Amino acid sequence: MKGLVLIVILLVSFLICVLLYSTISSKDRTNEIHENLEKLSKVKTIQECDPLAEKTDRIPNCDGQICIDSGSNYGSLMASCIAGFGARNNEENVCVDSERNKNICKKIIKIYPEVSKMPVPNMDIDKCSNNIEKECELEYLKKATPETQVNIECSSYEDLDDRDACFFELAIRNNDYSLCSTIDEGRGFVNKLDQAKCYYLLAIRNNNEKICEMIENKSSAEECKKALGLFKNNDVGVCNNISLDYYGSASKKACLMFFAIYKHDLTMCDGKEIYDTELCKKVVRLPMK
Repeated sequence: MKGLVLIVILLVSFLICVLLYSTISSKDRTNEIHENLEKLSKVKTIQECDPLAEKTDRIPNCDGQICIDSGSNYGSLMASCIAGFGARNNEENVCVDSERNKNICKKIIKIYPEVSKMPVPNMDIDKCSNNIEKECELEYLKKATPETQVNIECSSYEDLDDRDACFFELAIRNNDYSLCSTIDEGRGFVNKLDQAKCYYLLAIRNNNEKICEMIENKSSAEECKKALGLFKNNDVGVCNNISLDYYGSASKKACLMFFAIYKHDLTMCDGKEIYDTELCKKVVRLPMK
């Protein structure tokens, strides 16, 4: 009996050790991914993108105790890295490089089976190259500052979700609410939210109730006007008592983000309770119309 108890104790101890090791290992992987993503966002040359993107793609993606081999993110990591470099250096044609984009696709074919242990899907290199270019252009638009040159034709996107994302980013960048209507609200619930979010952000940024009225969903339109009315007192304390809806999620954090946008206050965008720091900064930086 004592021998059985000892075996059980040893087994439990072993499982605890495995669990602790797995937890630490998972955190280490997550931290390494975050560190690499930070480096990818600050490269000084495009040549730095490739080794960092490959290294990051080869790290298993961990969610709690579960880590899954990926091998499918290299293309997106490269597109984002190249776009970020272009936006920071005002190189609007940075994504247009057929040879480089084809080489990215060829490397995807090499990495995917090595990491995922799955056969690579059939891939048309020319189509893949075009997809990399379009993904890069969309990332460039997202990362662009008001000073960055942008010449992107959103209607050229074959993928309708990418096209809508392009129009959304272009509307925000140009502070042009008329572009919000080009988001195809008829295709589904998510697209309606995207269009409403577009109007909502620009209404708050420009303190303009007329833009709120363009939101198709009446309750969202009324909430947009309600927010403008509350913010006129210039008291951020209102966010302690209300939750404003943002992209289908009501929260105090959304209220604080909208208040920062209303006040054109970049320092508030850095607050820990802000819903989306980068989006907040992007909208606050917009020139007034």
